[in-house]
Amino acid sequence: NNRNKKNVVISGLVADCLATLKKLENGGNPKWVKVSIALALGTGRRMVEIHYSGEFSVTGEYEIFFSGQAKIRDAEGAKTAYSIPTLFPAKLLKQAHDYLKSCGRTLSKEEQESNPKVCSKKFGMALSRALKKYPEFNYKSLRALYAECQWYLFPNKGQTEKHIKFSDWLGYKDGNGDTTFMSYMVNRSTDFEESLSRV
Repeated sequence: NNRNKKNVVISGLVADCLATLKKLENGGNPKWVKVSIALALGTGRRMVEIHYSGEFSVTGEYEIFFSGQAKIRDAEGAKTAYSIPTLFPAKLLKQAHDYLKSCGRTLSKEEQESNPKVCSKKFGMALSRALKKYPEFNYKSLRALYAECQWYLFPNKGQTEKHIKFSDWLGYKDGNGDTTFMSYMVNRSTDFEESLSRV
């Protein structure tokens, strides 16, 4: 699939996510689904990491230390905690995660352990409905879009390979034939410059 990239227009989605985060910053009460989508696009984390296992601490203006990586399956060399660049200001994304907790939109350990699919079952339908405005994307695809946006913004493209940075940002182990990152190289956007100049 990564050889047949999908052309996507991202300006509306990026602008809406930023507006949601700004509303939260200004004391508003945005819909939790919009906050979750903004957090997913801003950090590239999975639904279960945002609504259950993930923890975020601000380490820079556009950097967060993330722990709680899911789906490592005890793989040797897989990352469980690491710093990631953020698409939106890190303090707004941290506030977004705290907001989801305060709204009761995160899972307890007991809920998650009772059914590994409980996160999707509890939040998936509402999040899918919220994303109908953007038919090119579903919640899972926000992870790939995050990485593509980060690559567009990355200043040292000539000094490293794209797949190394995708592995880095998404938490996959380097080397050893792990090609999971390739499943995220699926988007091509014609409006990166317009969309990301405001973030």
